[in-house]
Amino acid sequence: MEKPSSKKKGSSKKRPFPTYEPLDKQPQDQLSESNKSNKLSSIDIDAIDIAQQLELEEYYKSESLKRKETQIIVKKEEDSRPRIGGIYLIESKEEEKEPPPLNKEAAAFLAQLMHQRYDEDDEIKKRILATEQGSCTLKTISEDMLTHFNDGKRIFVNRLRFYQEAAIQEHMLSFKQLCFKDLGFTSKLKGKVEVKCAIMSTMVFELDVLHPLIEAQVPITLYAERSADDSGPLVEYLGKINMNMIFQSKWGALKYGVFHSKLILYEFDDRLRVIVPSANLYALDWEMLSQVIWFQDFFPLSKTKEEQKDSNNDFKEYLVRYLDYINPKKLQKDVYRQKINLDKYDFSTANACLVASVNGRHQGESRDWFGQNRLGKLSIPKLGANDKIISYQTSSLGKLNPKFMSSFKSQFIGRVKEGEKKPFSANGDIQDNFRIIFPTQGYVSTSHLGIERANSIILNDQYWNDCPGFPRKSFYKQVGKSKELDKNLYHAKFIIVTSKDDKDAITDDTVLYFGSHNFSAGAWGNLEKGGDQIAISNWEIGVVFPPGEGTKEMKQNIVDGMVLKFPPEKYDSNKGDYPFILK
Repeated sequence: MEKPSSKKKGSSKKRPFPTYEPLDKQPQDQLSESNKSNKLSSIDIDAIDIAQQLELEEYYKSESLKRKETQIIVKKEEDSRPRIGGIYLIESKEEEKEPPPLNKEAAAFLAQLMHQRYDEDDEIKKRILATEQGSCTLKTISEDMLTHFNDGKRIFVNRLRFYQEAAIQEHMLSFKQLCFKDLGFTSKLKGKVEVKCAIMSTMVFELDVLHPLIEAQVPITLYAERSADDSGPLVEYLGKINMNMIFQSKWGALKYGVFHSKLILYEFDDRLRVIVPSANLYALDWEMLSQVIWFQDFFPLSKTKEEQKDSNNDFKEYLVRYLDYINPKKLQKDVYRQKINLDKYDFSTANACLVASVNGRHQGESRDWFGQNRLGKLSIPKLGANDKIISYQTSSLGKLNPKFMSSFKSQFIGRVKEGEKKPFSANGDIQDNFRIIFPTQGYVSTSHLGIERANSIILNDQYWNDCPGFPRKSFYKQVGKSKELDKNLYHAKFIIVTSKDDKDAITDDTVLYFGSHNFSAGAWGNLEKGGDQIAISNWEIGVVFPPGEGTKEMKQNIVDGMVLKFPPEKYDSNKGDYPFILK
């Protein structure tokens, strides 16, 4: 497939989308030895171009990196290597069969995916620029949104390039909007971003996404996944772009797992914004895949009173502890480019609770701090012992089995140890308690991105076909709630827990979760030693809206704001419904 033309057509004052020379034609002295392996891939080839644009001479050291023959190919099987959307950056000398030629629209979006210009269609350019503006393109914003957008009682979604202007709603944000105190509703994103300091965690990232922060010289501390064979430094201090990059290593007893956490802290001159998205710091994630975003602004403590302590929410304590955990244990020095003093802010106003997973085996007090046990601790106190329906939107599925699913369900109806009598015992199959929202093969094949770009949607063929107890009866269709919002691929992860007696009703006792956790034991942990220990592979973080009096309306508004249809429709094998599986 020929590379789309990068010739400029017309004049634009907007920051240009970078174009790239083939990797084998780029200067060999542009990369340092410390940027090998996952570090180069995580930054992607964007790092080379942006470094040149910003004239960051010191970003790359003089020591050259000898690279193997590299090519970009389409790979349809599950692969742990970093990728640009559905396109893997891999090292190979084998020839791969070219995919079928793309039509004009598909080629245009593929060009966007690779951050190249596509000058044949001005409509595409307009869509790109409009997506960067998010909901700021709307002529009016409701008084409720202007007044309460930052109270932590709502969930936002991201604006996608595929949305027509008529489909845009005020809770559809862009990455850039979050960098402004008012989300750009009144400022219209004019001038540089207002963030004064940033602490961020992500699995993979592109410097292009961080350009608004880098341009404003915001001190950035960035935590990212560290490749297993990466022997480089745990921290890279990038003075030219005012950034420290920390590459997380597995310090727990479980060596398998990923740093999958997505957390952003933005300090402004008068507030701290805590953001928990499902998206990585990746253009594809923010502009091409549907996501969920929670955030709340926390303001400085009043000089006339001490912080109010809320026994029902340990938000500050949990945040402090999690930030401590994600710092590699081997590091002795402070890794922050600029530290944020959390003691300055009043967290008693938090309207959601944090839930995280940390790699390792946890016993004692820490057993209940992480994974599915933490979820249960937040969800149980005000819940009655009635059976539950767990609706779970996930972009990736683990090797689910009845034992894990039973322990996961028990978190919402009663905490138990293995061998103890359960406070409630449901009749029937555990699969009847779950609605796993996952796209069908047909849906993905007709989606905007198509099968070739669906590498974020992961279900192992062996799990579906060969694993006894895998919940095949629990699958429900992933469909947009309207024609205008349909045919998108979803990287969002959320849980809606309702009563089995009225499975579609949102009540005060409904539990909502949004964050990075996919539905897997690796993300939530397996209970061991009769429940006295939990083993977790991944690093994750999310927020929970627990049971609470007077929360029904808030939760109903959140569910109504989702771009997915709820309640979902069950798979029908008679209609050929079959989950999408990468092969």
